[in-house]
Amino acid sequence: MEIPTVTPKFLITSGVLIGGAACCAFGTLDYVPAGTTYIALCFVVRIFEGFGAASLMTASFTIIAATFPDSVATSFSLMETAFGLGLIVGPTIGGALYQVGGFVLPFVINGGFLLLGFIILVFLLPRTEGERQNGPRNFCSFLFDGGILSYTFSIITCLLFIGFNSATLEPHLRQFNLTPVVLGVIFVITGAIYAVTTPIWGKVCDVGGNPLFINLSGSTMVCVGLLFIGPVPFLPFEATLWTVIGSLVLIGFGLSAKLVSSFVGALKSTISRGFPDNLATYGMVSALFSTSCSIGAFVGPSIGGLLLDTTGYRMGTVVIFALEAAFLIILLVYLFMVALKKKDKEASEREALLPRTYARRTYSYSSV
Repeated sequence: MEIPTVTPKFLITSGVLIGGAACCAFGTLDYVPAGTTYIALCFVVRIFEGFGAASLMTASFTIIAATFPDSVATSFSLMETAFGLGLIVGPTIGGALYQVGGFVLPFVINGGFLLLGFIILVFLLPRTEGERQNGPRNFCSFLFDGGILSYTFSIITCLLFIGFNSATLEPHLRQFNLTPVVLGVIFVITGAIYAVTTPIWGKVCDVGGNPLFINLSGSTMVCVGLLFIGPVPFLPFEATLWTVIGSLVLIGFGLSAKLVSSFVGALKSTISRGFPDNLATYGMVSALFSTSCSIGAFVGPSIGGLLLDTTGYRMGTVVIFALEAAFLIILLVYLFMVALKKKDKEASEREALLPRTYARRTYSYSSV
């Protein structure tokens, strides 16, 4: 399956334009009469907004990888920090704008800033070096690899937990009778830790840290956090506010490690398999990252609401823990296979050198 080529600048500008226009349009739906027409228009506008967001995210990751090839992880982590900050301040600003101007104002303001960004990007965003490079872009051969599939599952589980927790954490916290302010602070803990720690993990990846081991560390932290945030029913104690907070902090560390190392690891793995070190490859990795994020963000709240209604928060965390533990096992198996493959390769290289070494020694003895 060959992938058609468009430039990153076209993708990012068109994505911002579509997203901004759709955001403004969604705000005006408040004036549409309730009923089938309103629901249909909501779906249509949100679908277009999704197209714009996907285009923007994919192009952004591609441009970062192409512009900063020697510090991809650090650059990517800084962008993820901005994403985390947006998650933190977005609800607060949106709530304030809603209080001032109702449903329309938050969407019109946000969409207006996106449209302003479109104008700035059109005139100021430079052409990415190597935009017209071509190379093999067979997506199937890129996707069906143990490393790529492991990183894909890692990204999906990250966003799946974020979506699950956003839909289910508030009912779990009601038992502590918290004020709205404290409740809001607890909700941003994971995002804040994520925003602060992504540059650290990015630097570790850039200075030579193995993305697989970093991913393994992050997954382990998430698993431990999931055990205690409920806690899971087989632990002999009840939830306390401090176990919930501590778990959210630990999960924030783990999520940042997993997401940063997944993008960097997928890029390095793809290039090491013979794909060209150019925009075509960066685009495929970026598209995979964006798609995986979207799958997790869609599935997380969906199963979160279902699990909360049918089993409750504690049993729901058992399901998410099982998924994370399954990924951890898959990653361990893949690491073991990589180690075996490396060992076999080194052994074959040594065997290939032995006959030539023996022949040179025989020749030297016969010459004497």
